[in-house]
Amino acid sequence: MTPCNAQNAGGNSFDQLSNTAQFSFDQWRTAEGLPDNTINDLLQTSDGYLWIATQGGLARFDGYQFTLFNVSNTRTMKINAISTLVEGRDGTVWIGTSGGGILRYREGRFTSVTTADGLPSNYISDVCRDGGGGIWAGSAGGGIAHLRGDSIEVFGVKDGLSNEFVKSVFLDSGGTLWVGTDGGGLDRFSGGRFRNYRTRHGLPSDYVQAVCQDKQGVLWVGTSHGLAEFKNDRFVRRSNASITPNTFVLTLLADTSGALWIGTNGSGLYRYENGVVTSFTMNEGLANNFVTCMIRDTEGSLWIGTERGGLNRLRKARMRTLTTRDGLPMDYVRSVYEDRVGTLWVGTNGGGIVRWKQGTMTVLGGAQGLPVEFVRPFLEDSKGVLWIGTWGGGLARYEHGVISVVPGFEGKFVRAILEDRMGNLWVGTNGNGVTRFLNGVQTVLTTETGLSNNFVSSIVEDSTGAIWIGTSGGGVNVVRGDSIRIYERKDGLSHDFVSGLYVDAEGRVWLSTNGGGLNCFRGGKFQSWTSVNDLPDDALFMILDDQEGNLWLPCARGIIRVEKASLFRADTGTVLKVRAQLFNEQDGMRSSECTSGSQNTVCRTRDGRLWFATVEGLVMIGPREARRDSLKLLVYIERFMVDKVSVDPPVATERDFGNGELEFHYTAVSFRDAKQLRFRYKLEGFDQSWQEAGTRRAAYYTNVPPGHYIFRVAVASHEGISGSREASLPLTLHPPFWMTTWFRLLMGLAVLSLMALMVRFVSTRALQRRLRLLEAQHALERERMRISKDMHDELGASLTRITLLSELAKRDLSDPGAMRKHLEKLSDSTRETAATMDEIVWAVNPKNDTLDRMAAYILQHAQEFLSVAGLDCKFEVPDLLPGQSVSAEVRHHIFLAIKETLNNIVKHSNATAVRITLRYAPPALEIVVHDNGRGFTDRDVTLFSDGLTNMQKRMEEVQGKVRLVSAPGQGTSVSLSVNL
Repeated sequence: MTPCNAQNAGGNSFDQLSNTAQFSFDQWRTAEGLPDNTINDLLQTSDGYLWIATQGGLARFDGYQFTLFNVSNTRTMKINAISTLVEGRDGTVWIGTSGGGILRYREGRFTSVTTADGLPSNYISDVCRDGGGGIWAGSAGGGIAHLRGDSIEVFGVKDGLSNEFVKSVFLDSGGTLWVGTDGGGLDRFSGGRFRNYRTRHGLPSDYVQAVCQDKQGVLWVGTSHGLAEFKNDRFVRRSNASITPNTFVLTLLADTSGALWIGTNGSGLYRYENGVVTSFTMNEGLANNFVTCMIRDTEGSLWIGTERGGLNRLRKARMRTLTTRDGLPMDYVRSVYEDRVGTLWVGTNGGGIVRWKQGTMTVLGGAQGLPVEFVRPFLEDSKGVLWIGTWGGGLARYEHGVISVVPGFEGKFVRAILEDRMGNLWVGTNGNGVTRFLNGVQTVLTTETGLSNNFVSSIVEDSTGAIWIGTSGGGVNVVRGDSIRIYERKDGLSHDFVSGLYVDAEGRVWLSTNGGGLNCFRGGKFQSWTSVNDLPDDALFMILDDQEGNLWLPCARGIIRVEKASLFRADTGTVLKVRAQLFNEQDGMRSSECTSGSQNTVCRTRDGRLWFATVEGLVMIGPREARRDSLKLLVYIERFMVDKVSVDPPVATERDFGNGELEFHYTAVSFRDAKQLRFRYKLEGFDQSWQEAGTRRAAYYTNVPPGHYIFRVAVASHEGISGSREASLPLTLHPPFWMTTWFRLLMGLAVLSLMALMVRFVSTRALQRRLRLLEAQHALERERMRISKDMHDELGASLTRITLLSELAKRDLSDPGAMRKHLEKLSDSTRETAATMDEIVWAVNPKNDTLDRMAAYILQHAQEFLSVAGLDCKFEVPDLLPGQSVSAEVRHHIFLAIKETLNNIVKHSNATAVRITLRYAPPALEIVVHDNGRGFTDRDVTLFSDGLTNMQKRMEEVQGKVRLVSAPGQGTSVSLSVNL
């Protein structure tokens, strides 16, 4: 038995462990997004962002990602070396640079102030706010400058400043400005005058690096040779074993708790409070021992800038881890258990048992009778006997300070122990089923006697007295008397590897599974929750109830806290999202991997503390730290793009409609579990409901029509953060003219008009088709009537004449002379009839419905007719006549008119020659027939007035004209004209 009082652990808690064990470090370097690993200054602005001044540029951090500003992406910046930062009263961030003067950042825009504007130097070493709306700026070689509004007032050696190489400027609570110089000591500026303090006034060194004031109003000064406190107008050196006169102090910070934080040049970080100094160096997790700057954020964390070590965060650990440094024989813890008197029992993986009682740790191992030092579950029975399960050494019992081995379990691997309400002991093993001690008699339950699996992980008794046995691969067995009911995946269990069991005060049986998440058996059926329900992991090792409304679930990724109320929210028809938070190294765990494989890997002690076995120590979280924090989150829209064009800064905007593509990038500032923040957003006017984005920090929209919209984004945390406000951004997309209301109305009218025109056009076309059809039918009827008339008038008369001549010839058969005359007349009539028939056929034949064919026929007829009469005939016709269409009616009337003209010439003109001229100038056709006969006067017209009348009627039938020109002795010209 080995007692151990290392670290002087008092009680069964961590109250008296080392101070550094209460803190944990996190680190960020260039690999995580920093522009450079040398940090010169830090600032948290009123909007929550952390600003980091580095040698490689300026960074803004929201806890999740860094936004970088440098010469490549910020036009106003002329140099990347950023030296100092401060926020003005109006929210302006003042940025001192090493060679580029001062930058001002406000509402997303940078402006600059340099020597060209009145600064004494472009190398700014430190800045601080004044009592109004301006700032004080210290420079390297130019003294100090007071910037207020557009004015700059410079103070140097000539004004009483001891040295113009300024290292720090600080305004105390009384409005006095303190100026630390590089070799000139400390200057105090008040009432328009400087007063200088040096080593002769108690300063450890004239090289003053930093000045701060604590909450009691005490002024502290850090120098190249230690720390001093200003009292009674003198400086008193403060030193001890840690902070010596050789300690080079680079930066100071007094926090609201009363602690003074001291950053040094090579000695790490010190915390000085109530005369106690706590040291933090690389051995405790600091990335680098050269500490250049510090700030305390609104969440209580200390941010530390280092030289070449990047950004560090030191925060009080929510969880504390007990390791070999605190007295454990080894770090690999397998089980933890509290007995009825408050003694804590810790089983290790090869180091035996730790009994922690009244502040003393005692290690029990093989020398004290433990069969093996690989310890798994514990159980104290109703008689006060402590039962101990081992891995490979069977079952042991601890009674009256003596460990003894229980017969019958030699070499077995014990994973679970339970005493039921009747006092019976149940022992679960790894491969040998369950042994039940009933009235002193051992009964073994295995697969041969009805158990589903011999690898037992956990045993509990429910409110009805039934024994639940969880197995690794066989689901869960429920034993009632001599009967065993098995529940597996086919029965609703999410996974057959059951790692842990727990029965709550309401009688619900909870089951953790290794791959199927969390299960609950109530009302005769199982309900399960997995990563689909936002559970951080599906492989769970055990279940612990903190009696504060939460379940704690250890796993390989850490420890999950789940709000029980979120598990049973009303069904909304969608996938239920649980409220769960994952704790890991960032919360104080040495390793996020918890221990699995046995029943007592978790424990809640009577003081409300929660204990978890891990592969690197025993983790504890107190009831105060376990409670959910109430913290308001600030959410911001950082970037906004319309049709892939950035709107900078992202404020309410109006844009002309393009492709309807919108892109919003948003964030929430939180330095605690930033990766677990969940977002939802909605584009009012487009989205019907909120869109769940999960951890994604961007929203994308396509095909957004013109209109007025408001983009809203909200944030929620697994930690129960409440009161977080939304961020919103109004947006108007102006429609192009063709999408405006007036254009749509105009187009509507145009469409209606077009439709009316189309209806009118279609109806007109239909009417025209009907009219053409009627005209064609009418033309056909007229043609038929014309043909009928011609045949009746001409052929009928000719045939009648032929009939009469035939009859006369028959009558005068006895008179050859008379008969001969009748036959000659009969022959002439027959020829005329044939000619008339030929003319009719020619007129109705569609092949002749062209101008060239009509002209050829007319000329042929004239040639034949005039040659018989002995008249000379000449023709004047164009060499090439077009194939212009000429209807049968027009051809017929023109031909008969010309025929009538030729008849009149032969009968009345006494002409010897005839000239026929044809002219065609589309659409007009003119045919002129001229003879060289005797001509006539108006009185002579009556001689052939009937023929002229017929000609005029015929030409009128086809909307043509007849013109007659004649004079005695000059012949006659007849002109026939018509439009084809």
